[in-house]
Amino acid sequence: MEIRQISDLHEFESLRDNWKKLLPQNPVQDVFYTWEWLFAWWKHYRKGRELWLITAWRSDELVGIAPLMLVERRKYGLKLRVLCNIGTPDVDVGGFIVQNGDPQIYTAVAKYLIDRKRLWDVLELNEIRCDGPETRLLIPQFENSGYVTHQKDNHHFYLPVQGEWEGYLNRLPSKFRRELRSKLRRIEEQSKLILEHHIGKEVTWKDISTIFKINEYGHFPHLYRSTEERAFQREIFELMRNQGWLNIFLLYIDDQPAAFNYGFTYNKRFEDWRAGFSTQYSDLSLGRILYLMTIEDCHKRAYREIDFLCGDEQYKTRWQTLERAYTQLRFVPRNRLASLAAYIWPPRLKALLNARATRKQTTEN
Repeated sequence: MEIRQISDLHEFESLRDNWKKLLPQNPVQDVFYTWEWLFAWWKHYRKGRELWLITAWRSDELVGIAPLMLVERRKYGLKLRVLCNIGTPDVDVGGFIVQNGDPQIYTAVAKYLIDRKRLWDVLELNEIRCDGPETRLLIPQFENSGYVTHQKDNHHFYLPVQGEWEGYLNRLPSKFRRELRSKLRRIEEQSKLILEHHIGKEVTWKDISTIFKINEYGHFPHLYRSTEERAFQREIFELMRNQGWLNIFLLYIDDQPAAFNYGFTYNKRFEDWRAGFSTQYSDLSLGRILYLMTIEDCHKRAYREIDFLCGDEQYKTRWQTLERAYTQLRFVPRNRLASLAAYIWPPRLKALLNARATRKQTTEN
């Protein structure tokens, strides 16, 4: 096995075909593992970052990829070199891409990184599946090599698509169903409600531009304003449209764009990447109405799952979702006091104080 580090955009681009052959053999399948998403992000957000695309080869066959980048961060007045996932903080699912989950490949990539520890201060892997091979294989290897590990778990919500749409609808809490019907009836009595749904090659740049327009009046109006973000979105559009992955729902009220769900269809799953609505319609619960329509469409298309991706917002639980555990892994050499002080000790101290406060409250009750 040979480990090669790729640090050039053109070399990254040349990996496309080999990457596409390898990805179906990875234990985890997700659009955020695709060459298209990661290359598009790196192409437009690489300024001030150094590419550490670690690849493993057997002869001329690509068998492993660790899509990493080196960034400089300041924390508590300390300047540190952090090796993290390409796409951080925008990537919703992270991890290595390894042929059939082969432990030897994880070991070889980890050894390569450990041998070059003088070049980085912290290794941070974000949004890794808790039940994935990275946690099982990397933690013991780094700890046995003199590293301190910090693990911070979080949850993604997802909805298995099972059975008929009417059956799912009837399983929702009756109060929630009444609220949805009431809101929908109120909108239809007062306005003309139109849903546009475009998927794959049906998606046009006008649809993406409509998302920009809606978001200008949303809760996060800055999201699509930057030149880099718009160029990134254009790149995703160009690379993913013909793959059939783009999946966009647009809701119009009296011919005015009012709400959107923007995601990807990948491996028979709908990954709900971004959603938003114009705040001038806040009293109409357009977000809920559009989610209802989105979930109905996913049932009719017999998708396996709807993944709400990163974020533990409570509105997601109203749709009878389940939870899937993800984690952030940080590895710091035991002798790097500055890195320990910035990235390991503060969260441990916070967890200790929270545990003491919980015990105190329990005792008092």
